[in-house]
Amino acid sequence: MVTSTLAALQSMLAGGGEFSEDPGIGFPANRGQLMVIAGESLQEFERSRTLLDSRLSDLRMRAESIVADFPALDVEIARAVG
Repeated sequence: MVTSTLAALQSMLAGGGEFSEDPGIGFPANRGQLMVIAGESLQEFERSRTLLDSRLSDLRMRAESIVADFPALDVEIARAVG
């Protein structure tokens, strides 16, 4: 949703002039309102990215822990990947 919202905002800002009603926003918006919406969307994107980065880091640590506990598994993983 964030990507489509940002694409719509960029398209509208690039065109300048009057903005028509956009079903993604729900009402006609001026440039200032669009900038606020864009800023909020970027903040939401950053929060989501930070959360995903944190989860990815946790998964990596768990995988490394499993590999450390089972050295033979390291060989099996290498065979499967390679």
